[in-house]
Amino acid sequence: CVRIFPLIIVLFVLYGCGMLGPASLKDGRNRYNQVVAYTGNEQMLFNLVKLRYRDNPTFLQVSSISTNLQWGANASAQVPIGSSVYSAGNLVPFGAGFNYLESPTVTYTPLTGEAFVRQMLTPIPLQTLILLFQAGWPVDTVFRLVVQEVNDLENASPASGPTPEREPVFLKFLEVATIFRDLQKRRVIEWGVSDKTGEGVMFIHPYLSTTEHDNVVKLKSLLKLKKPHTDIEKYEVGYGVCFTKSNRLNMVTRSMTDILFYIAQAVEVPPAHMEKKLVTTTHGPDGKVFNWGTLHKNQIRLRWSETRPDDAYISVEYRDYWFYIEDSDLDSKSTFLLLQILGDLQAGTTPSAGPVLTLPVAR
Repeated sequence: CVRIFPLIIVLFVLYGCGMLGPASLKDGRNRYNQVVAYTGNEQMLFNLVKLRYRDNPTFLQVSSISTNLQWGANASAQVPIGSSVYSAGNLVPFGAGFNYLESPTVTYTPLTGEAFVRQMLTPIPLQTLILLFQAGWPVDTVFRLVVQEVNDLENASPASGPTPEREPVFLKFLEVATIFRDLQKRRVIEWGVSDKTGEGVMFIHPYLSTTEHDNVVKLKSLLKLKKPHTDIEKYEVGYGVCFTKSNRLNMVTRSMTDILFYIAQAVEVPPAHMEKKLVTTTHGPDGKVFNWGTLHKNQIRLRWSETRPDDAYISVEYRDYWFYIEDSDLDSKSTFLLLQILGDLQAGTTPSAGPVLTLPVAR
C-alpha cells in the first residue's frame, strides 16, 4: 500500500497535465473574446462622448494576446522507521500539492499615422452600402448613418463635424429613409451592382398594391425621379453632389470621422455641463434650444447618469458622470453594432505607424 499510493498520485498528476491544454483553450478563449469585445465597445462609446465635448479621441487596437500556462504538482510520503511507539501507530502520512499559474501578455497598437487618418477621412464606398442592404440591414438605419445627402436632400450635413450652433436640415431625408424601409420590408425595392459600370442600381418591382404604389410615388417625388422608358424600372446609384438626372440617385456618403461626429451629437449632456458651456448648444430658427434627439429618434440614444447604471448594455465614466446605452434599447444597439462594423472596415485595413505597447499582465 505504501508503494501503490504515491504511484496513484503521480498518475493523477500526469492526467491533470494532459487535460490542462484543452481545458485552458475551452475556458480561456471565450473569456478573452468577451473582454476584447466589451472593451472595444467601451472605447467606441468613450470616444463618442469625448467628441461631444470636443476632446481628442484615441484608438488602441488589441493586436495580440499571448499567455504562459504553468502547472506543477508534488507528492510526499513519510515512512516510519523503528518502533511503533515512535511512529504513531504505524500510520504513514502522505502529502500532495498542486499549483497553476497563468501569465498573459497583451499587445496594443495605437491607430495613428497618415494612412490611418486618410482612411478615416475617406467616404464609405457605395458598394459597402449595397452589400449591407443585400445582407438584410435596414435601409433607414444604413441611410441615416452613412448617407449625408441624396439628390439635394440633406441629412444634417453640419452634424458631420463639431456640434453646430444652428439646427441642421434633415426632415425630408428622414421621410425618404422611412419610405425606403417600408418598401424594403415589402420587397418592393432591390439593390445591386451593374456588371458594366460597377455602379449601384436600384430596382422597383412593377406589381404594387395601392399602398406600395402611393409610397413609390411619394419617394420618387421627394427624390425627383421619373420612371425610365424601359420595361424594368431601374435607377442608377452613384457618388455625386446634387441632383443631376431623373433616372439617377446621387449620394454623398460620410467618412468614418463624419459618422463618429454625427453619432456623437446623440450624447445627452448633463444640465450642469450645459451651464458650464462644456458643449456647444444648438439653436433653431426660433431661438429655442434644439433637441438632437429629434435627429436620432428611433436610431440611437446615448444617456447619462450620476451613478453607474444597472441596466446598461455598455457604459463609461467621463467627467464625473456615466454615459451609457440601455440594454433594452434595441435600436441603439443595432446602430452601435453597425458603427463598429463600419469602423472595422475602414480602420482595420490600415497598419498603424505608431509604437507598439506590450503589457505583461502577471508574472
